[in-house]
Amino acid sequence: EVQLPLGVKGWHDISLGIWIPKHDYDGAVTVKVKLDNDPCFIRLSEPEPVFGSQPRDGASLVVEAHFKAADLTGRRLVFGKTGGSNPKKAYIAYVRLTPLAAKEVRKLHADRQRNDTRILQAAIDGISFFSTGEYRTKAQILELVEPYRHSDVGKVTWAFCYGDSVNYPSKIGAFLGSDRPSRNNYHENFRRLAAAGIIPQAVAAEHAHGMGLKFEAMFRLGMFGRVPPRRWLPPGK
Repeated sequence: EVQLPLGVKGWHDISLGIWIPKHDYDGAVTVKVKLDNDPCFIRLSEPEPVFGSQPRDGASLVVEAHFKAADLTGRRLVFGKTGGSNPKKAYIAYVRLTPLAAKEVRKLHADRQRNDTRILQAAIDGISFFSTGEYRTKAQILELVEPYRHSDVGKVTWAFCYGDSVNYPSKIGAFLGSDRPSRNNYHENFRRLAAAGIIPQAVAAEHAHGMGLKFEAMFRLGMFGRVPPRRWLPPGK
């Protein structure tokens, strides 16, 4: 992690300038950023840029992405790296801090306290993010829910079951983090979470409730192209 002291006081709007160099480009960029006392990182992703059909040698782009507004008195920005099977490079070109007037801060607080606009539902299938990303700690799981803070999302649904397969150790379902051979990244993520006694949806539910959101467990009737029930067999059988 890399920390950047901000050296300002009061409320500011924060935006990041992200440098995308053509010579070192490997796809859409993702930046992990948080303030030093935030519960977890936020992942800012930018779509594929357009360099042009015949870019000059050394061509590059800078895009600006909004982070959030906050009281920055005595606070620092923290940048982190993405992991898993599909990590992304990220280059920070600059940090833009725009001071907010007292009237703007009051308006911001009033908007954040509204509940009548929280009419959206976010669905997380409980496996896709674990397939390509590195979600092996409580803080990393929080990253999947934290973006809905102060948003119009009022409820999060999280799948834990896929036919007879589940994403946590179970006496009934077939655990997707079992020791069977696999090339899928989610198996390793689930194994590590189970070893640490972490149930992903339990962590996400607690964080969602702490933000005033509803949380529901999703039961998926089937997946992976087979008809349940089924059981994983030990190697060699």
